[in-house]
This record gives sequence, structure tokens and C-alpha cells, in this order.
Amino acid sequence: MSCSKESTKEKLPEEKPNQIVLIFKNPNNNGVYEIPGTDGQTVRNLYAMRGLPIEAIDEQNLVKYYGFNETKEYDTLIIPTKRDMLELKFAYKAIDRLTYYFQNGDTVFIEYKDIKPYATILNRNEAFEVTNYQLLRRDSLLKVDFPALDKYAKYSFTLNEWSRETKRTGDRIDLKEFQKKFKAQQVEKILTEYTKDKLHLDSLEGQGLISVPHKTAIFNDFYWLLKNEIQLEVSKTPENSQKLIQLLKKLEEEHPNINIRSDSLLASINYQKHIRGIASKEFKPEWMEIKSDQAGSRITNYISMYDSVRNSNLFSASEKLILQYAYVDQILQNPSFFNIEERLIYLTRFKNDFNDTTLFNTLVKKYNVKFEIDDEVLLTDKMGVEKALRTVISESQGKVVYVDFWASWCAPCIKEMPSSQSLQKTLADQNIEFIYLSTDRKEKPWSEAIAKHQLNTGLHYRITNADNSKTMEELAVQFIPRYMIFDKNGKLVNNDAPRPSEQEKLIQEFNRYLGQQ
Repeated sequence: MSCSKESTKEKLPEEKPNQIVLIFKNPNNNGVYEIPGTDGQTVRNLYAMRGLPIEAIDEQNLVKYYGFNETKEYDTLIIPTKRDMLELKFAYKAIDRLTYYFQNGDTVFIEYKDIKPYATILNRNEAFEVTNYQLLRRDSLLKVDFPALDKYAKYSFTLNEWSRETKRTGDRIDLKEFQKKFKAQQVEKILTEYTKDKLHLDSLEGQGLISVPHKTAIFNDFYWLLKNEIQLEVSKTPENSQKLIQLLKKLEEEHPNINIRSDSLLASINYQKHIRGIASKEFKPEWMEIKSDQAGSRITNYISMYDSVRNSNLFSASEKLILQYAYVDQILQNPSFFNIEERLIYLTRFKNDFNDTTLFNTLVKKYNVKFEIDDEVLLTDKMGVEKALRTVISESQGKVVYVDFWASWCAPCIKEMPSSQSLQKTLADQNIEFIYLSTDRKEKPWSEAIAKHQLNTGLHYRITNADNSKTMEELAVQFIPRYMIFDKNGKLVNNDAPRPSEQEKLIQEFNRYLGQQ
């Protein structure tokens, strides 16, 4: 027998950090991108513009958006995860997305050079070209601004190319014929780009630079993105779709398990889009539409979709959870389309269907849901003092009251603010009160918008019970910005008044009530 100083105890596996740390230098949200050769035409990404340019799937298989402070030179983001590998999609050039794959415990330094995010993993050795595969694929491998599948999928590319070609030739070009030709060209490029991708990824694997799970994830992402587009296009352009279907079959032959649906794939953003596409194709949801003199909007009937998926056998329990959660989220998010009773019924139904108190509470917190119906519209001012709208209007009795419904995230609302402030100066000697009611659910974005845009005039309040107020529902504020006028006696006399930028028209409206006794 021999002796050893080493412990004979079996080593326990290292505990995972269950997080990924991203350290940003000169971060850029990529929310707006000016398309080259279009005389300044821009495209926008609303999530990125709101400071949420990073998309991922969280522990409960729900899509979640993350962000950073792009006004800082450095910023840090910690993303909790128990997954071995996490897929992150970064907004890029507004309408493109760069996919990165990081491992549990990774600390990643991401330096933005202009709009391009270059990532370096600090805690382990991974080839720079593997970490930044999607970015370098565009810049070096394919040498394109946007991949062909993006151009095939997004109609904006067809319009931009059509507009550019029309200007270049001076000819009238039929848009439908141009689209057909343009899409056919992109199909050929998709096939060529796939061949280049495969050869390059095989080479990286042969050199031992990329792991099998990482390479598999890249192919899976492309496969489900391609399948989603075919699902949308097969009835429109069958000749293009056939070539892409053949590419799908080729992928399925090269990766035998790639097309097998399983709950493990719910960690993929493009796979989740495929599941949503199946639901939409199967149940063909009807549209709900509302219109006013100045605006119009329509959305899917999410109540119908919720009930259809709930009663369907097409989906696993996990798939039903993410679909029905998304539908309830939309129901709660759109009080203009779904009344208070419907919102409370479907939130409660979701809780009973899945017994998931965590997700239920997430929705309750997100939308400040109260399981009671208020008669009043309740407000809070900048000091946190609460009042009812009826009280605020009565306190201005003897004045004509101009009410502005707005929100920090509403670009048209913000655009009207300089005109509104200018109008207040013009009418400073008139008996008019300007009241601003924000529909922001959270105090922080509201107060930050007031400071950022120097909204120092008028009375400012935030509505705290917009989703469960009967009076708010009766006011039917379906779109913002929205303006209303109350007369000197506190009576609502115009529930869709002119905007501040329509100054002449608005002053005429004010004059109708200023002489009132």
C-alpha cells in the first residue's frame, strides 16, 4: 500500500454562477439606422429606441428584453440564467439582429466601434471569429450590409431597392414585378450564403475552434428563421418557396434532428416565432379595429387566440404556457380593445390554467392590476400627492381646461410639446389651464421625460388606475396624443380637441368657451 497527501474525497461539481456578465464600452442601442443611398431615409427599432436592444429567452421560456445606458462610456449588465448556453440577439442597424451565444458564467467585454459590437469572452478562450460569428459573417465572409434572408423577408428592403432603381433609371417600374424579381435574386443569394456558412463552420469545427453545441445552435437558428419565412411565403411565391424548401430538406438531411419539435428548443427565439406562426396559421385570427378622425389601429383578437390555443391539442403544455402568456400580455396591454371585465377574466383564467403564481404576479406588477373597478380616474402629481381627475378639474372651475393625454414613450406626444409650451405663452393672459395626464405605468420614465423635455409649464399628473377605471374607459382614450376641453363649469365639451400644433383651429375652439359665464 502507498500513502498520498491528496484527499480521497470525491470532488463535487463546481456550482454554476447562473449568470452572464456583459461589460459594455461606448454602447450603441442601434435604434435608428440611415439606409445608404436613400437621401436620409431611416429605419427604426422601437425596443432599441426605448433602451432595450437585447433580446433573450428567460428561465420560464418567455421573451425578455435587456438594455444598457448608452450615455455612459462603460456600463454593465448582468443576465441571470441557469442554461448552459444562452442565445442573445442584439439590435443592429435597427432592423437587423446579431446573434451571440454565451455560456453560463461568462464575463464578456463588448466594445462598440461606431455601431458594431465586438465581443471578447474574458473568462475562457474562445476564438474572436466564433464569438462574433454573425457580425464577421456580414463584414468578412459574405461582405454584405444585410444577409439575403433578411432582404427576402422584410418588405422594406424591396421598397428601398425599388425606389433606388426608379430614381436611377427615371423609369416607372411596376412594384409587383420588381418585388418578384428582387425576391428571386435573394433566393439565389440565400443558397450561396448557406454554402459559404457551412464551409466556414465546418472549417472552424475542424480546427477545434467552435464547439458542437455552438455550431448546432447557429444552424438551428438559421433553420427555424428560414422555416418561418417559408411558412409566410409559400402561398405567395411558390416558385421561390420550392427552392427554399429544398434547402430546408438539405438541412434536415445534414442535421437529422433539426426539425423535431421539443420543449428544449423553446430557448430559441426563432423557434418560438415558429410556434406562434403555427397558432396564427391554424386559427386564422380575426382583426379588431378602431378608428378616429386622426388615427386608426388594429390588432389580433387575442381573446379568440387564447381560447383557441387553450382548447387545442397541437401544442405541448410548455408551448401553451408561452402562447397564452403572450396573449394575456397583449390583452392587458390594449385596454382600448379589451374592456376591464375581459382583462380581469383572462388574467384570472391564465392563473387557473397554469397555477403559475410567478407569471401571474409578473403580469399584475407589470400592468398595476387591481382586482376592483374604480369609478374615478386617479392621478398622482410630481410630489406623489394623489387626486381624482374630477377634483383636478373642479379646482380649475372658472377656467377653460385643456387636457393633454400623453406618455414618455410616445414620439408624436413629445413632438407636440414645444407647440403646447409656445401656446401657453401666447395665451398666458387668457383664463386657460393646461393639464398634462401621462399614461406611463411607472413613475421613473414619466419624471425623466418631464426633466428631459423641460416640461415646466402647466399641471402634470400621472394616471395610476388607467386599466381599471370606468371613467377612463368611458373617455375612450384609444390613441395618444389625445386632447380634451372642459368648459368653465367643469363640463367635458370636446373629447377630441385639436392638437397644440393646430394653433389657429385650437384657439378658435378655446374662444367658444372663454366668453362663457
